[in-house]
Amino acid sequence: MINSNIEKIEALIIRCIDYRFVTQSRKFKDDQGLTDKYDLIAFPGASKSIHQLFDAIEVSNRLHKPKKIMIMDHEDCGAFGDKNSKSDHVESLRKAESLLNIQFPNIPIELYYIKFDGVEKI
Repeated sequence: MINSNIEKIEALIIRCIDYRFVTQSRKFKDDQGLTDKYDLIAFPGASKSIHQLFDAIEVSNRLHKPKKIMIMDHEDCGAFGDKNSKSDHVESLRKAESLLNIQFPNIPIELYYIKFDGVEKI
């Protein structure tokens, strides 16, 4: 069945699968007024292999037309291995942003770094 009524959402959120940050990221999304207004893609490392998520991002864009894409990396991420400093994450987030700007040029991108004690916009 094809849904001819495109439902627009506020955001497509891409975050890591790590269970330790589920509550923190949910609280942040609720505080941002995004409760029940976003699609979610959870993938190890979030920004690290953004190209692997292009198909899923395209589906969200086609079906729900998100107003923005939010990428949320976090500290102490196992997917990043030894290169897991904040600066490593910032570099990966910026690279993901550049790739998404090429693939999805009409969707604004927001970058975030989740710490155990809060969320920081990059």
